[in-house]
Parts: sequence; C-alpha cells; structure tokens
Amino acid sequence: MTTSYTEQQGSPQESWTEDSFTATRNLLCAWEDRKTLVLELLGTAYPVLSGTGAICTACSTQPFPGINLGTGSTSLYDWAMVSATYQTGNIENLISESLEPTMEFRTLSHRDFRWASGTGDLLEPEEAPAKQEPGLLYRFTRHRASSVPTAALSLVGSVNVAAVTPATTGLSGLSFAAQTLLYLPPTLERVITTAGAGKWTINYSFQYKPNWDGATARGWNYFKRAKTGTWLQLYQVGSGSAFLLYPTGDFSAL
Repeated sequence: MTTSYTEQQGSPQESWTEDSFTATRNLLCAWEDRKTLVLELLGTAYPVLSGTGAICTACSTQPFPGINLGTGSTSLYDWAMVSATYQTGNIENLISESLEPTMEFRTLSHRDFRWASGTGDLLEPEEAPAKQEPGLLYRFTRHRASSVPTAALSLVGSVNVAAVTPATTGLSGLSFAAQTLLYLPPTLERVITTAGAGKWTINYSFQYKPNWDGATARGWNYFKRAKTGTWLQLYQVGSGSAFLLYPTGDFSAL
C-alpha cells in the first residue's frame, strides 16, 4: 500500500460459516486519499489472518468525524473512514488454470520402416507415414493484478529453466519438467471505469512438448536424429556448448 491509513479500534470484524469467511476493516485516511486507498484495497488478499482465501470485494467511505469544512455546495473534510469488505465464496479467482489437449501432425522418417515385413522393401521418402501426436496447452491467468511484470513480455519465446507445477489443487499433481514449456505471447486486459484504472487480467499460455526419450522428458531444445533415432542437442560450428534454439527463463517471475 502506498496510501497512509490507520486501522481503527475494534477493527476488523470477522465471521465464518461452514464454507465461507467474511471480514470488515475500518481504516482512517486523509479525505483526499480515500479514492486512492479504495483502488489499492480492491482485489487484495485479507492481510490480518493468513489462509482465509478472502479478498477485498467492496469498499465504502464516509467523512470522519463528519465536520464539513467546505463552503456552499462543496464538501470538504479532514479525514475519511474507509470500510473494506473481504470475503470468500462466489468471487472472482485471483488465479485460474486450464489444460487444453492438442494434436500435432508429424511426418516420420521413411528409413525406419519396410513394406510388408521387417525385411521388406525400403520406403521412398514420399511414402513416409505421418501421425498425429498428442500435445498440451497449459494456460495460467492472473486476475486483478495491480501491474504487469516485466517478465510477461521479456520471456516470450523462452522455455522454463526449472520444473513448473500448477498452483490449482486439482492440477498440483502435474509437473512440467525443465525446458518442456514454451511461453507463447500473452494477452493483457485492463478496464478503465468511472472509478479509475482497474486491475489487470494477464492470460499466460504455454505449449507443452516433452519430447520423450524413454522416461526422460527432453523438451524443446532436443531434436530427434533420423539416422540414429535418438534425441540430441545441436551445436554451432566450433562451439563447445549446446545451442539453445529456445532460451531458458525463470517463469516464477510471471
């Protein structure tokens, strides 16, 4: 928070049901800062008690102590009381994730096959079989983000330097090994309302490509050599280190 405020005596008030949590905080700030404070509070997690999953969904303001210092039709006060409501339940998630199965068309090497039997005639290059290989799009969305991280744009086209595990409980058993997720261009959305600038919705997309070598996921920077059928990295002429067609990046910064 950049706006100064003081939490009042008797705040917060909290209540629980079997499947929900609600809290109200009363915060005193300068009258001219009330709108800025409200915009900073909306969408943020409840800070007083960890593990509730509640976020600020609504705010109301009123003069405090209520002495109008303005003249004529103009109202002016020294202080404002901001009442912030936090709740769980039917509210927009801060994070959402999804998996979208895909299919990729790939032509196999004609050298790996024979006609009619394992010792039959060789295939011509134009007779090489093709197959649809299953794939996966992993989508990760941040709702109500106050800003867009620099990495959201700078890491486009890179692969994960370390394993990535989804945050959603239902997907937490799934892990994407290093260099198996290619970061695709994101979509960034923000709505400007009469109350001012709103929060960002950042939609991240990743193409999963394990390139399985037995039980090992090689990822985007390994390529299958037709002559040997093995997955290998490429080297530029005269180089002593593997060539990374897709640079690695730290996806935890997204």
